[in-house]
Amino acid sequence: MGQAPSPRRPLRPPWVLLVLLTAASGGEISISDAERMALDRLSAESLEANLSFLASDALKGRATPSPGLETAAVYIAEQFRKAGLEPAGDEGYFQQAHHPRAKNVVGILRGSDPRLRNTCVVLSAHYDHLGVRHGRIYNGANDDGSGTVSVIEVARALAGLDPHPKRTIVFATFFGEEEGLLGSRYYVRHPACPIIATIADLNLEQLGRTDATEGNRVASAALTGFDLTTIPQAMEEAGRATGIRMVEDAKNSDVFFLRSDNASFAKAGVPSTTLAVAFGFPDYHQPGDTVAKIDFANMAKVDRAVALGLLLLANSDQTPRWIRQAQPSRRSRSHSP
Repeated sequence: MGQAPSPRRPLRPPWVLLVLLTAASGGEISISDAERMALDRLSAESLEANLSFLASDALKGRATPSPGLETAAVYIAEQFRKAGLEPAGDEGYFQQAHHPRAKNVVGILRGSDPRLRNTCVVLSAHYDHLGVRHGRIYNGANDDGSGTVSVIEVARALAGLDPHPKRTIVFATFFGEEEGLLGSRYYVRHPACPIIATIADLNLEQLGRTDATEGNRVASAALTGFDLTTIPQAMEEAGRATGIRMVEDAKNSDVFFLRSDNASFAKAGVPSTTLAVAFGFPDYHQPGDTVAKIDFANMAKVDRAVALGLLLLANSDQTPRWIRQAQPSRRSRSHSP
């Protein structure tokens, strides 16, 4: 995340979701057996395997640009390929972005509904970090390796659905967030799905650490711009069903709304939010942000809420809307399918 150690928990068996998930409001979220199985596929072990590579010393902190960032891009593209996503870049999964040795990595899961499939939801994260400074590697395991591997894991889980979700889902990992949102700013000018047809961006940041500066953050996640759009309503519904409390962080939610890649979408008029477990944590933007401090069991549970929220957005006839817009677009938008 752009500027402004707890013991590791044992990995748990796969989580099981009821076919009918009862929300706190008394309503029910009805999902198919296939969707239930997709959520069950989300794996703490898989998250750990991917993050152990992306945040390893071998990639030297994934600075923009750097050989480590290039290696990370190739790795992410391979995971998208294995998941079965369609390439959505100008060179396979790579969106070159006219930046030396830096590229976005983008894959698409095509929607299945004839009326809705030409609209899309974006799930995004940034895969760059700070590189090597004063001879020390800034691995960026939580910021934002955790968001990156969560995009991979949710893509892997949902790509196996038959039929696919009704709307198209774009899975995007961006370079250069730490250098001023470079990759996401390029993406909204060259989108894989037209911006006018993009109903929401759900951006992921810092999902792996529960030792937030303000206190322990187990089984909860915060959303930026909580009262700006209706996206939090869908995420709260998904959170109630999966045991994750979706909250507005009074200190950080508004401040961080314009400090991560969701801001590029907001400025283009797309309803957006960033979901994080901890905005601030010990060794934020320091060399100590390593894989050893990630709570993978909690991250997998949060990712199930993310995946269910993404399904709710992709399958609903209703589209997210602005309640009050932090960065209004002067361009007229239509969210009709």
